[in-house]
Amino acid sequence: MGWNNKIVLFFSLLSMLPIEARLQDWYLVSFKDKNNNPYSLQQPEVFLSEASILRRQKYQIPLDSTDLPVNGNYIQQIQQLGFVTSNSSKWLNAVLVKIDTLTQLPSLTQLTFVDSVAYMAPLVSSGKKLSHATVQPRYKSVQTSGEAWTEGNATLQRDRMIELDMLHSMGYHGNGIHIAVLDNGFKSVSQMTAFAHLFSNHQILDQFNFTDDGIDIYNSATHGTYVLSTMAAYLPNQYLGAATAAFYSLYKTEDARYEYPIEEFNWLCGAERADSVGADIVTSSLMYYEFDKASLNHSKSQLDGKTAIVTRAAGLAFLKGIFVINSAGNEAAKEWHLIGFPSDAAEVLTVGGVNDDGMYAPFSSQGPTADNRIKPNVVALASNAPLVSPDGKIILGSGTSFSAPLIAGAMACLLQFAPKYTLNEYSNAIQSNASQSAKPDMLLGYGIPNFYLTALQLKKPDAEIFVQSEKLYAVPNPFNDQFHLHFYEETPSEASVSILNMSGDELWSSSFVCNGGFNAYRISYLNYLSSGIYMVHLKTKGTSRVIKILKL
Repeated sequence: MGWNNKIVLFFSLLSMLPIEARLQDWYLVSFKDKNNNPYSLQQPEVFLSEASILRRQKYQIPLDSTDLPVNGNYIQQIQQLGFVTSNSSKWLNAVLVKIDTLTQLPSLTQLTFVDSVAYMAPLVSSGKKLSHATVQPRYKSVQTSGEAWTEGNATLQRDRMIELDMLHSMGYHGNGIHIAVLDNGFKSVSQMTAFAHLFSNHQILDQFNFTDDGIDIYNSATHGTYVLSTMAAYLPNQYLGAATAAFYSLYKTEDARYEYPIEEFNWLCGAERADSVGADIVTSSLMYYEFDKASLNHSKSQLDGKTAIVTRAAGLAFLKGIFVINSAGNEAAKEWHLIGFPSDAAEVLTVGGVNDDGMYAPFSSQGPTADNRIKPNVVALASNAPLVSPDGKIILGSGTSFSAPLIAGAMACLLQFAPKYTLNEYSNAIQSNASQSAKPDMLLGYGIPNFYLTALQLKKPDAEIFVQSEKLYAVPNPFNDQFHLHFYEETPSEASVSILNMSGDELWSSSFVCNGGFNAYRISYLNYLSSGIYMVHLKTKGTSRVIKILKL
């Protein structure tokens, strides 16, 4: 009810817009209260799953009125007036109602329990849908045979950028973590070899189409298929998703027929269902700002984290204990230029994009928000990202549609590795261990996250690992072709590291900027070194440290 009051102004503005007297439009009818509700906060098991209740208990989140379903008596009274209703929202305390003519509106607004009525969309549209809501990617085919497309090269190259491969090597693939994916459809997923394990292992926990197009989610659009592949696809010796062992719920919230605010409401309903079934993570590669009816468009001044329906929905999902991840968008070269909604929410981890060299991808939407907050929060590979297409082929796709689910999959692995932290602690740890945490900007945010470093820091805080700041470790030691240098530095510092043989000859060197606090710096591709003992020399501001390492 409290949130409903906050959006009255937004709905009022929508209601004041000129509306054509067309037939069969969708309106959102908001209620004043949840009085005489048959459900009780003392019996949440009636309307929430056990997993959802346990998640609230884990994060010590109390139940409130937004958790109660919409009063069914109110909906029934609307139906008794001859109206057809559709999705309802407990967070918004509202229901979608199909209205045949504008002359029917007074019969709704005169109901004592109705607070407001706002236009959402036509029932159908003959116009061409705008292309902004789904973060439009670009694809190209690649050669999928040969050594270049093994797990150790194609997807591992992607995962090495964020150090996810280290969590994989330790056996963390998102086991037991539940990811809800909100998209425009998941064509062929139920028939693809790359997703066969999801069905044989019962990893698909829920699925639903929140649009009224009547299309099976597995016979709909392909965007969700590509998105899901970055997390869940597995083809032996060819492709490994970021979280192949996680549970998934698949929700179609995007309607291919048009672009209207109803799709924001669908997103909200998807997030609510994700909450009810106990999801740990919600990820979407969707954004909103422009609609088929220009008078409904969002303005840049509304990028304040509290105005759009979908933004409020993302914020509430976070408050229910769900980690929310969303694509920044691909609008940098367009007139809009900025991130969209819901990525403006302070609670959302907004993911932008970089090329495979770690540099800013010029299409990736930029910040800041209207209230000058840093967005995106982090970035990952968005240019030429490996994907699995509905026909089973491995292709390359470009767009932040693919950087966001990669981070969602990595987040599932992190939650499995270090499960005892709050959502804010996870967010802060991811950002503070990213590549430019000391100097975030509006292109890359805090930079490329390091999930190995983040996991270690969460699992074993600095004080437990380093009693003295001058300590330096190589992990593993002995090593085969790579190792990490673990060390502590009081403040961010320029650093250099070199590998020397026992005669003091330099064989390898590199320079980098280390974080303030615990660091885990990766040194890879050392197969060319002969077996034996070497020295690693690390120089930072005011310190010089040397350790011995053994190459197997």
